[in-house]
Amino acid sequence: MPRPLFVPCILFAFAAPSMRTVAQSHGPEWLLDRSLEVYEEDPDSAVHYANEVLRLVGSTADSLQASLAYKRIGLSYQVRNRNEEALEQFRRALGIELRHGEAKGVISTLQKLGVLLGEMGRLREGHDALDEALRRSEALKDEVSIARSCNGLAGICAELGMIKMAIAHTFRALEIRKRIGDEVGTLNSTFSLARLYAQLKQYDDALATHREHIRLQRLHRDPAGLANAFIGIAQPLYHLDSFELSLAYSDSALDILREVDNPKGRILARTNKAANLLAMDRVEEAEDEYRSLLRMIALEGTDEDRAETLFALASLLNGTDRSQEAETMLRQVIEWCQRSRNMLLELDASDELADCLRQQGRLSEALIHFERARDIQDSLFSKGTVQALANAEMREKYDAEARNLEIKELKAEIDLRAEKESRRTLERNVLIGMAIVLLAFAALLARNLQHRKNLMRQQQLVYEKDVNDIMQQQEIHALEAMLDGQDKERGRIAQDLHDGLGSMLSATKMQFEVLEPAVRTVGPGPGEAYDKVYAMLDDAVVEVRRISHDMARGAISRVGLAAALHDLRNTIQMPGKLDVELNLHGMEDRLEQHTELVLYRIVQELVSNVLKHSRASSLTIQVVRSEEGVNLIVEDDGVGFDPARVVGGIGLSGVRSRAAELGGRVEVDPQPGRGTTVMIDVPLAPSG
Repeated sequence: MPRPLFVPCILFAFAAPSMRTVAQSHGPEWLLDRSLEVYEEDPDSAVHYANEVLRLVGSTADSLQASLAYKRIGLSYQVRNRNEEALEQFRRALGIELRHGEAKGVISTLQKLGVLLGEMGRLREGHDALDEALRRSEALKDEVSIARSCNGLAGICAELGMIKMAIAHTFRALEIRKRIGDEVGTLNSTFSLARLYAQLKQYDDALATHREHIRLQRLHRDPAGLANAFIGIAQPLYHLDSFELSLAYSDSALDILREVDNPKGRILARTNKAANLLAMDRVEEAEDEYRSLLRMIALEGTDEDRAETLFALASLLNGTDRSQEAETMLRQVIEWCQRSRNMLLELDASDELADCLRQQGRLSEALIHFERARDIQDSLFSKGTVQALANAEMREKYDAEARNLEIKELKAEIDLRAEKESRRTLERNVLIGMAIVLLAFAALLARNLQHRKNLMRQQQLVYEKDVNDIMQQQEIHALEAMLDGQDKERGRIAQDLHDGLGSMLSATKMQFEVLEPAVRTVGPGPGEAYDKVYAMLDDAVVEVRRISHDMARGAISRVGLAAALHDLRNTIQMPGKLDVELNLHGMEDRLEQHTELVLYRIVQELVSNVLKHSRASSLTIQVVRSEEGVNLIVEDDGVGFDPARVVGGIGLSGVRSRAAELGGRVEVDPQPGRGTTVMIDVPLAPSG
């Protein structure tokens, strides 16, 4: 046995009988009290005392003392971050308390479950547990339990981004704490309320609440609490541009913290101080403060503190003659973020590094980090499930357009620099040539000068044509990327809904069915409630499946072919470069959904062919519906093509196969040099 394990094992072998002897000499109540006293400092002993209680109450372990023992074990596991095991212990305790009708015990256990689930990231489950605890507390009119439930709900609502709801819960808890004279609870709720106001950017309300918190802390005479209050009020003052006052509060906090063991507080206070100095244009002092802060973090801070401070210092140095030092710091920050998976800070650092490299003229490297930042942004958006479900279509369109626009601007800057360099080279060569011509052919000077002017004019015309072609191709690629991105994002969200939420709802429904026999035995009232909830759950499963299928089919399933074609027309319209005309006749009523989808895909493919190959300046899309069928015509004024010299029909095979799927026929009229017309007739089944 290795030496480091040998001594603890021997000590435990001697200690365990002694602990058991002590436990056996006391009853369950003493053991439960002892377990509660030591669970934070000595969780192993707390578990041992609780297990002794379970042994003493018998094999059934279905008493209120057993439920308390399970809760003590759960708290001990929670201290050691064994959250799944803690969750199981709390659920055992809850089951016993529900069977015994122990109302206050049920509320206490629900509160512990809700907080633990929130810490585990299972926010919705945590919210439901705490909401049930609040409902039961209100039924008992137990104000202390109501306040605790409200505080727990406020924390989870803040995590879910429901800040106004978090403020409402915190304010209610604060009123109760004041009414029952809970001084510590009032202090904590006041501080939480101030921070929530700041999150909502209601800085005036945050400032007023922080001032009330400072007043209470002075009455409480707690130096550490007063220092934290000064740190808290410094932040809304900073956002309200009261930099000098914010700096004064930060300095006051640091004065107090010199006598208090609170490393995190000192780091926050110095961070606030540096930010205020920078906002007041005291750049050198701000830099000194950040460097002092880095030395402090090396002794008593965390890697995250160091990364955030390095980022702030690098942002300060960026744009100065020390941009290379800023670059080194930013690369260190990104390296740490990738190891610790801190994507938010990595996003900011990647954007800052791209800007730093751009200012150094290293545009290709800047583009790499700029695109990396956009990839991180996409990944962060995909993780925000709640926001994605609420804003999916708005976000997918914005992301695609914004990303392509910014990348195009950076590429355009690279092209512009290359163009300037090429022009300088050309002008230098022209000047040298002119000097040689002046020395060698003085008699032919006028003729040669005119010849060179004509040559330069032709080169300029060719250059302008090439630039226009390149810009048109970039716009086409950006448009195709945006359309493709929209389809992929809808498909991804639909798959997430079907595989994730749909599966969870189906599993919940199956678990719910298991409860039916027990509910039926209770009486008709719970049975009716069970039937109502079961029907609602069944409807939810169907609704998620419907939404998933609709998103997978895209906008066609929701708005119809006519509206979708109008959206497509608005998307590809480029005034001055490509004018698009859309004519719809007889399309007031919708077609069968599959027919609309196939016709829309045909139009998409034909439009894509025009953008890629035709070099057209105008495009006409016409859809006419009659009793016999639908006639679709897509016509452009581009270069056309010679059917005898083109293999594969320029991508028309896909159009023909889609039309054949509807029993339709395709006619193509290519006119080299004058454009192309594609006509498609699709029969419709007679109505009735």
